[in-house]
Amino acid sequence: MNWRNYTRGLTLSTLIFGALLLILTIFTSPEQGMFTIILYYTSIFFFVMGLSSLIIFFARKWWTHGEVIYTAVKVSLRQGFLFSTFLISLFVLSSFRLLTWWDGAILAVSFVLIELFFKARR
Repeated sequence: MNWRNYTRGLTLSTLIFGALLLILTIFTSPEQGMFTIILYYTSIFFFVMGLSSLIIFFARKWWTHGEVIYTAVKVSLRQGFLFSTFLISLFVLSSFRLLTWWDGAILAVSFVLIELFFKARR
């Protein structure tokens, strides 16, 4: 897959999930049921994943001056996925009123260790 097609597809899907998130925010309420809440968290997840993956990809491309772009595609998608999972985990813990600073710190350290595991495997 060409990196330009990757960025176009990821931009399009990020815009779609951003529009879905905007529509859900405007036209729904959390009191409408569990399906609405799950759909809301899912749209936040994919929107943040796409946005952070694009930001990380272009930052890597700028930092390395476009030398090894193909490896940056997989890494940026993985890091976007991890960041999005971390953020949604914080949101879910907060919605159940279980989030404290040490829980957030433990969660952050665990996601950093997961990323270090993937970097060490390479």
